[in-house]
Amino acid sequence: MSFLLAATILCLLVSADTSAQDIKVVALVNESTIGTEERLTYTIEVQGKTLPEIQTPQPPSARGLALTSSFPSTSRNVSVVNGDMTVAVGYSWYFKPVDEGTATLEPATVVVGGDTYKTESVRVRVVPQAQRPAQRSRSNSLFDQLSRPPSDDQVE
Repeated sequence: MSFLLAATILCLLVSADTSAQDIKVVALVNESTIGTEERLTYTIEVQGKTLPEIQTPQPPSARGLALTSSFPSTSRNVSVVNGDMTVAVGYSWYFKPVDEGTATLEPATVVVGGDTYKTESVRVRVVPQAQRPAQRSRSNSLFDQLSRPPSDDQVE
């Protein structure tokens, strides 16, 4: 009886260790180069087959960027590919450039199921706004496409 109990506890410990290894924490930005008048989106994404409780992380320290909101926006995504389910939870903050040059977002820490994970630092190049191409708003709405006047490249 005690052997069965010991084997069960060992299996639970091994499976708990395996699930902790399945968790991946990454830091992402929407652009690697931004203009001085643009806003940068920084996201910490926690991914895994199943995710235990995640403590809402703090925004990273930044050099050359100013945080515009201290509370993150959150997202949750569940995907199933070939029968394998993956859950991803994202925490996003917005930053604006302080000056031209190289800006750095320092590593951030996230506590997932009692374990602490650390992201890599992220570097972003800030250039004068005049060096950035104009951002055209792209809408996939059929109504917007029909109601919009034709551009020069659409007129025959």
